[in-house]
Amino acid sequence: MTPNPTQARSLIINRAKKLVEELVHQRGHAEPPFLPSEYGNILGVKKVTQQNLGKLGGLLLRFPKYYIVKLNINDKIVRQNFSYAHEIGHILFSELKLGYFVREIEYRTFDPLARNKLQLDTRERLCDAAATELLMPEAIFKSHLSRIDLSIDSITQLADTFNVSVQAAAKRTSEISSEPCMAYFWKFDKLKKQIYYSWSSGPGISQRHAFLMPISKNVSPPSTLHDAYKQDNCFKSYKSFKRGNVIERLNTESKGFGIGDSRYVLSLVILNKDYWTKSHQITGDIIGEG
Repeated sequence: MTPNPTQARSLIINRAKKLVEELVHQRGHAEPPFLPSEYGNILGVKKVTQQNLGKLGGLLLRFPKYYIVKLNINDKIVRQNFSYAHEIGHILFSELKLGYFVREIEYRTFDPLARNKLQLDTRERLCDAAATELLMPEAIFKSHLSRIDLSIDSITQLADTFNVSVQAAAKRTSEISSEPCMAYFWKFDKLKKQIYYSWSSGPGISQRHAFLMPISKNVSPPSTLHDAYKQDNCFKSYKSFKRGNVIERLNTESKGFGIGDSRYVLSLVILNKDYWTKSHQITGDIIGEG
């Protein structure tokens, strides 16, 4: 039987967890950060080089008895870490022989271009899931989460602790936190002078979908989002979100990160558990696309 997206995701994440256990056993402790180079040593990555790869974050070169990883020298260290971990995800993908699952996608469409894109997207999402587990192991990340008051500033601290980007830490937090929350990412349109919704993440939700969506996906000034974009302070406000036909005004905090064209705004909405349970029962999980 061909595994569905949830099964394939579970397989590669469980393999990543075993790799984490092996590393923890080798080093004798479970304190972050978890560097991809440590996993590379276990799996036979012989050499890591840095060079200009254009738009690519990383490349994996396979040889009979070892691997070479190339990373984009133009990327920040946290981005290079994720790219390296993603390439390790490709090693695990091949080890588990998940390619046959990806090939099944060809039966879902007669469009060759669409088929190729679906296959590539599925493969890349699975490798991203493995990279996330390797850099931010679920049990260990949850342990650190339990010691802090959930906020954008605490997510920033987690990013520093695990040596990952704020975006990666926010995604991970929203997906596994025992205190249900949603993370929203906004960018700036220079021509329209608007802040626009990019993507969101939350419990049981794929990286590209969220059932609790902002009412306004394009925000003109003045707004707290624009204030957050221009400054480095955290701004609190109430924003309207839509779930089906229900509109909710929820307490939201927003903060800007990055510089220049890479500048973005992160918003965090903390949901009470009763609200999340009710919403989750209504909408169900969105684990992957079929």
